[in-house]
Amino acid sequence: DNFNDMTRDQQWRYVAKHSIATGGASALRPAKLTTLDVPPGWLHDRWWSLRAVRESCMAIDTQNVINYRISPDQQVGLDTGEQHNRIRWAMKKISQAPGTWKKMKDISALLQQTH
Repeated sequence: DNFNDMTRDQQWRYVAKHSIATGGASALRPAKLTTLDVPPGWLHDRWWSLRAVRESCMAIDTQNVINYRISPDQQVGLDTGEQHNRIRWAMKKISQAPGTWKKMKDISALLQQTH
């Protein structure tokens, strides 16, 4: 509820921990972002949310505008079916470790960019 009142650093920490931008509930103004390029391995809406916070151009509208339906076959997003099977979920996370290191490198490069 208070995202828009946070400092940029607080917003960054929040968005880095939580995937808050879904394609169905996001709107972009490309002119506000310096680039729309997405590094390989990233979901575009996740990367754009990180980029928007980094460039101080993300705002959250707290009005409900969609009804988010959760499906057991869902691959990404809130409360995916895979999260309910803890062993399968853990094995998937372990197999994703090399991609996680690459994403950490991408984020590090993003943070070092200046406006």
